[in-house]
Amino acid sequence: MQRSIPVRQRIISNIVWFAGSLALAFVVWLFAVSARDPIEERRLTERADIQFVFDNETMIMTSTSSETAIVRARGQRSNLSLVTVEDITVTANMSDLPPGTHQVLLTADSRRDHVSVDTVPRQVTVSLELRESRLVPITLDYAGELPAGFVMGDPQVSALQTTVRGAASLVDRVEAASLQIALDNQRSPIVTNARLVPLDAEGNVVQNVTLEPATVDVSISVSQRPDVREVSVQPNLIGVDALPEGYILTGLNYEPRSVLVSGPVAVLESLPETFFTAPIELSNQTGDFEVSVPVILPSRELVIISGQTINVAVDITAQTANRQFDGVPIEIIGLGDGYAAEITPNEVTLLITGPQPTLDALRQQDLRAILDLNGLAAGIYQLSPEPSLALEQLSEVRISVLPASIDVRIEDALATPSTTN
Repeated sequence: MQRSIPVRQRIISNIVWFAGSLALAFVVWLFAVSARDPIEERRLTERADIQFVFDNETMIMTSTSSETAIVRARGQRSNLSLVTVEDITVTANMSDLPPGTHQVLLTADSRRDHVSVDTVPRQVTVSLELRESRLVPITLDYAGELPAGFVMGDPQVSALQTTVRGAASLVDRVEAASLQIALDNQRSPIVTNARLVPLDAEGNVVQNVTLEPATVDVSISVSQRPDVREVSVQPNLIGVDALPEGYILTGLNYEPRSVLVSGPVAVLESLPETFFTAPIELSNQTGDFEVSVPVILPSRELVIISGQTINVAVDITAQTANRQFDGVPIEIIGLGDGYAAEITPNEVTLLITGPQPTLDALRQQDLRAILDLNGLAAGIYQLSPEPSLALEQLSEVRISVLPASIDVRIEDALATPSTTN
């Protein structure tokens, strides 16, 4: 007789079989999912910025071995494909560190679920210093000099001190904040808002510190001495209308444009608006030239305290004109032995453009039109003659040949004419 299995035992047996089947199904599902969406690890193409956490009120970070880190992410392929550097936060926590150089571990977190991240490097070297501030004096440093005859008053500055802030080692180096003022060519009062520059004891700029205020207002009066006056100067050109025929004045430049003179106040008050230089003769000039000439003073009581002479550059150019020469014979060169040449026409017209004096000096016998037949065999050609001048000024002129092409027939002079029976 078969013994019946107790109900409780059967229930337990079924539960065991169900649990085993469920576990087997889970394993099969896990293998299937892993095959379709495997777990991978990859590096992000962009580096992540490191967020340095410390007490910014009392400490300052003066250096770090790296400000960014490479991020390695691990997770299923479908999740990794969505991860970007914006999803990653890399932190270096230095909240409890004292001043000095430290090795700080990096922590990385991802906003994406089911993705773990870490960094390369895993730690960075940082240097911390105490944040310090102190007052330093503002000094005025002048660059250059005022023009002769000008003086300046006492400077008026909106602040006499400024606060320098930064790392203690850098703040200790700052001796003063420099206010730099340029004086070259300054003939009017100086009113400006100038930026301060932190300097050490040797006058070198100290970087990576801040100044408060960073700029100050400064005003300095600049005026002419009462016994000095600045007067414009004009070159005294003689013979502008008497230049050689065909030449004209095309340019004039001179330096300086004014001079400073000193003398009695009564004489200065009656000065003319312009002084002239010593005469500069142009009547025999046919080209550009430079000359230094003195300034003519209207009174012996005056003294020039700036440059004593004026440098004058004068540009004189020949006028451009046109001239036509007809009936210039064509000269043949380079015709091979045993050949004869016939040209049509045998004369040309030369139209010449250039400086008037050069054209006035030209004669018909100075002109040539050359037809080069070198290397040409028997045949019919159209060739362009080359003009030639028996003058050194050939580069100054432009020549056109009319007509531009010449008909040329070259024949074998030794050829025997054929006969007809």
